[in-house]
Amino acid sequence: MSPKASTKGVTSGDGASTDYVTVTKDASLRDVLAKMKASNISAVLVTSKDGKFVASDVLGVITRSDIVEMFADDMELFND
Repeated sequence: MSPKASTKGVTSGDGASTDYVTVTKDASLRDVLAKMKASNISAVLVTSKDGKFVASDVLGVITRSDIVEMFADDMELFND
């Protein structure tokens, strides 16, 4: 039997990523998906400005799940 890994003393910062992929608030869904695919990630930060990551510019996060849900909601509109 293998020993369990200890998480004692491990913080959320130890597992946090510092490589952020961002899109601006006016980015097209195509651009968002292209960045996700190119970077092999499932979420991007939405910022108010172009350029370097600045925490105060972050408006939110968009995930693959958010995109799937948008498509699913849109499809339901046409099934009525």
